[in-house]
This record gives sequence, C-alpha cells and structure tokens, in this order.
Amino acid sequence: MIPFIFFILSSLLLWLIIGAKGHWLFKAGVISFVLYFCISVGLSLSSLLGWPADQPLPEEFKVHWIQIKEPNKRTGSAGSIYVWATSLGEYYKEDGWDGWRRMFVFFKNYDPTEPRAYRVNYSKEMHKRAEGALGKIMQGESVGGKNKGKGKGEGEGKGKGTGKNGGGKKGGGSLSKSDDIIFHDLPPARLPDKVTR
Repeated sequence: MIPFIFFILSSLLLWLIIGAKGHWLFKAGVISFVLYFCISVGLSLSSLLGWPADQPLPEEFKVHWIQIKEPNKRTGSAGSIYVWATSLGEYYKEDGWDGWRRMFVFFKNYDPTEPRAYRVNYSKEMHKRAEGALGKIMQGESVGGKNKGKGKGEGEGKGKGTGKNGGGKKGGGSLSKSDDIIFHDLPPARLPDKVTR
C-alpha cells in the first residue's frame, strides 16, 4: 500500500512539474530527484517494517518468543503464528540489486543481529511445533529453528485441510511455508574459562 501511495504522489508531482512553465534544466533536475528518491524508498521499505514481517524466517535462527493466533471462523481470520527470532546464519543475502544499491540512499534501520518478529502461516502441525518450542522457552531452555523452505514459497497453493470441507482449496501462499519450519534445542551457552593467577 505504501509504495502505491508514494507512486501516485510522485506521479502527480512529475505531472505538475512537466506541465509547469520554467527552464527545462530545472524540470529535468526535479524529475531526476523524484525518481531517485522513489527507488531509494522502494529499496528501503523492507527494513522499515515495525510490525511482524511477512518475509521468510532466516535459514537458522534463535527463538525468543512465539505467539499463536488460531483461525477464527467468526471473523474469517486464517490464523497466524508469530515468531520473535534472531538470525544465526548469514545476515545478508545477495539479490539482483546489489550493484545498483550502492548508487541509492538506503534508509536502513534494521540490525540483523537483533530480534525481529516474523509472521508464519497457521497450520495444525505448526501449532503443535510452536507450542512445544514455547513450552521449552518458558522453562528457561534455549530454542533454535531451521527454515528448510526459505525462499521456496508460492503465490497460490493447494490447501491440506483435514476438516469437513477437505483439501484442494486455493489459499494465499507465503515466502516461507510453515510446514518447512522446525524447532530444536540449542546447546547451553558455554561460559568463558575462569582466569586464575
């Protein structure tokens, strides 16, 4: 929604500048600045998200907390599982914009070494896994996770429902399928050796 609104406002500004009287060098400068700023904001949006990200969980992560929101037929909510996690693997993933990114302002305020909230699609299997992991966290144990399906999501997919309506329904996909996420125990933190003189 934000990129669409920004695109509309930028288009209106460019339309006014192009139609206004004035020297063409000034118009060219304003048009170039608006286009430059549009691309900069577009490349920065993912790191400005304050709410749970719909981006996939990292391939390896440490779980700090989990909240389960079950489906609600009354409200029509499909349900979600929220995972607050920190990446344990690579913090940076190359994409097609790597060479061009250095030419634009990047409004980055996200430190990948800090915890981040992620939204995962709800499923009964994922619910069981999440409850088990949350129980261990509440007992003071360290819990990690692996996202085996990172980046392999689909826009639409077949549902695996086991209710009265059965499977085979179209459903919204996501970048990470919830069934590909597993939780496991992390080894206890190793304390540094005691220094004696």
